[in-house]
Amino acid sequence: MRNRYQKIIICVCFLFISGITSFCQKRTILVFDLQKKMLDSILIDVSSIDKSKEYDHTPFYIGDINANIESLEEETPTENLNHPDAKSTKRKKAHLDYDLNSFPIRTSVKISYIKNDIPKNLCSGSFISKRHILSAAHCTTKYKLDSLLFDSLLVCPVFDNGMPNPNFGCSPVSKIYLLKNWNKEEDFAILELKENIGQQTGWIGIGYENRDSALIVDHLFYKINYPALLVPDIDSTHFNGDTLYYKYGRIHAFKFSFGDSIVYKYNFYKNFAIGGESGSSLISIKNNELYVSFGVVSGFYSMITNEIFHVIKTIIKNDVITTTIDKHLEPKYKIFPNPTSNIIYIDYLNSQTDIRISTINGQMLKHIKNIENQLNISDLPAGMYIMDIKNKEISERHKIVKVE
Repeated sequence: MRNRYQKIIICVCFLFISGITSFCQKRTILVFDLQKKMLDSILIDVSSIDKSKEYDHTPFYIGDINANIESLEEETPTENLNHPDAKSTKRKKAHLDYDLNSFPIRTSVKISYIKNDIPKNLCSGSFISKRHILSAAHCTTKYKLDSLLFDSLLVCPVFDNGMPNPNFGCSPVSKIYLLKNWNKEEDFAILELKENIGQQTGWIGIGYENRDSALIVDHLFYKINYPALLVPDIDSTHFNGDTLYYKYGRIHAFKFSFGDSIVYKYNFYKNFAIGGESGSSLISIKNNELYVSFGVVSGFYSMITNEIFHVIKTIIKNDVITTTIDKHLEPKYKIFPNPTSNIIYIDYLNSQTDIRISTINGQMLKHIKNIENQLNISDLPAGMYIMDIKNKEISERHKIVKVE
């Protein structure tokens, strides 16, 4: 399949030190354009990464469709365990416990390949921006080879019981981003969609955690995906890939020796992944505060490092919440004063206006309907917030600043 793509090397990176030009430390990212049938390469500078920083994550966003957020369990499960020694649950159909149209459930997607115009089971993934899906490289590309497995991919959020979700539909994949010469420790793919479905569903953040003890003790993780195979030694349930399942609990560090090195790999204890679950996120959950993927299923989990974190952030940077405000469009609503200590005045409101105030991490703090032309935010701490203003004709996002 590689001979169908024309390879173009772009974006040379330079570092200027004392007047001398030198190549900077960089990672090569392959960009498969499925529509143009071309393969490009981009170079991402990773020389400026602060390697001493042990933890970081990007913001989540709850989505425009509604403000419904599921209240998820935040304690280590003690029932419905996959094994008496496990700290995680059995797989369970998501619609039995959750509204699939609520956040963060609706950020999970089914990925299919197209054969003879018919979608076929492939992998799982998660929205991490309005048009980018985090999944696994091995779902799309031959291991250690720069060639695609499939010409055409389709992404459907919260596909369930054999049907696409009517609120979100599906979108073809337009581009695939992955690390050149990726390995099993860096089994990541970013799928760029033709449609901005994630603006409606919302998205989870991505993050890294360098401390093994924190990953095991401080985080409770959810996995929401599409198992598609019968693997009796792991789970005796007959799965067919057309239904959304979830499980949650604590992960375990498995120690492996490679020569003189000790390597730790992460997974749910006695609760391993099966076919169809590849690419699904390991999502750390704190209700209304944290919805962050720290890795994707690839046998064991491929965990996001600070370098991978920087690479993915660079790829999706134009589509995350802090940059979705279009500075080139004249806003219809006039917001003043901004900054403010208490009252914000909003011109041109009407009786059907819907206003939401959220943190820059996506946590909704206020949801107001049918107000007059002013909003009191004196109860909020000083800081920067996102204000979404919507009615039937207009949808705008503004940054507002609260001062003491």
